[in-house]
Amino acid sequence: MIFYSPEVNYETVSVKYTGRVNECFLVRDSRGRDDSLFLLLLIKEHETVRKLLDVMRVAGKNEGSPIIEAFSVAEDY
Repeated sequence: MIFYSPEVNYETVSVKYTGRVNECFLVRDSRGRDDSLFLLLLIKEHETVRKLLDVMRVAGKNEGSPIIEAFSVAEDY
């Protein structure tokens, strides 16, 4: 599976977790520029997304955001 973002297209290396609220994937840049792997967290529940964004906003003000990139893909992926 490939996730399309404004910055990079992420190719799935493996699925780490699948649940009702979220899924977790190990991904890499589909252009193959380097061997870096990233953890992609797909949140399927809108209320959970709102809560996470609030937490990340506070964390970003205090110590910098741990998120490399955040993007949405309509209502589905």
